[in-house]
Amino acid sequence: MPTLSRSFLKGQRAVITGGSTGIGSALATEISSLGGLVTILSRNQARLETKVQELNREFPNEEGKHDFVVYDLKNPHNLPQTLQDMQTFQEATILINCAGLSQARLLMNTPLTEIQDIVNVNLVSPILLCKFFLKHAVRSRPSLGNSTSLNRSIINISSVVSQDDINLPGSSVYTASKGALTRFTHVLREEQQLIEKRRPTGPHIGVHVLNLGLVPETAIGSTVKHDNPLFPTTSPTEICSRVAQLLQEDFSYRRT
Repeated sequence: MPTLSRSFLKGQRAVITGGSTGIGSALATEISSLGGLVTILSRNQARLETKVQELNREFPNEEGKHDFVVYDLKNPHNLPQTLQDMQTFQEATILINCAGLSQARLLMNTPLTEIQDIVNVNLVSPILLCKFFLKHAVRSRPSLGNSTSLNRSIINISSVVSQDDINLPGSSVYTASKGALTRFTHVLREEQQLIEKRRPTGPHIGVHVLNLGLVPETAIGSTVKHDNPLFPTTSPTEICSRVAQLLQEDFSYRRT
């Protein structure tokens, strides 16, 4: 993949869930380095403040500030109101659902509250974020003289465990949530393609899912032996490169 321009994402705003640590933090840095503005959303205010200070120091942007929103995705019921109150969400052109909860115990030993939390963070909240992101996107208007300024991008971060032939004992609920997220994204992409065929002058909205290999830097990746051939590993650098490639495709796409 060719090196992308420092200003490749100038004028774009990304909302990244789970952006204060791990994969989400790496993606926040990547998008900021390419000229985009970033809003990161997670539950830990101290980590959010530290990350946003780093982004504003290392990647100042003349179009605005990188910022954050404190929200716990374990509680999706208040998410619609939170998104409605977020001006940066209404302005966002990129949504990356990266927040996730792992599992490291057998189902019979998993408390009901933990099951609910995993499903809410890994599946229900990303679905709601996609829903309201799309609603804002279809109301958008293009910038003067820029036929691609309507374009948007949704990237859902899923896992290799969503594949039928990869079964990790002790992760049954996590696996179910990631498998459902992957299938949800596939169907949502088909829905969006159907909408674009019916509305040829509307926005192009790319919808993608990345089924990542185990990332040793994450909670669930650290619990698996990295020499296990059934569980390929993925580095944050590889993830950032793939996401940048998808964004390049979406924001250079011109409808005919």
